[in-house]
Amino acid sequence: MHEAIEHCRTFAAGLIPFKINALTASVDPIKFYELRALGVPVWTSAFGEMRRRIEGGQAERIEKGMDWRSLWARTTRQSPSASDIAQFREQHDWQGRFNRAVTLLRSRTRD
Repeated sequence: MHEAIEHCRTFAAGLIPFKINALTASVDPIKFYELRALGVPVWTSAFGEMRRRIEGGQAERIEKGMDWRSLWARTTRQSPSASDIAQFREQHDWQGRFNRAVTLLRSRTRD
């Protein structure tokens, strides 16, 4: 497992190429979190929750007919800092997700 993780960290980009349709309209792929937690830039089609990730600058949009050389140049020029990766991990770890859920549930039961 450790060997696989170390190998993934060497990726120049991670690809998440889902079709855009009714089925994928609400998908939030775990692969996004895995790649970003390793510091790997994400290239994705604009489906489901990935639309928000693209708009938020957390992923690069891919589509037919795009300028792939420009995307490659942008991706290889920039890399996330160790603090950016740590912050992403902290924001998206299970404890943080459960804490937000518990807070939300508690606020709803008081109403």
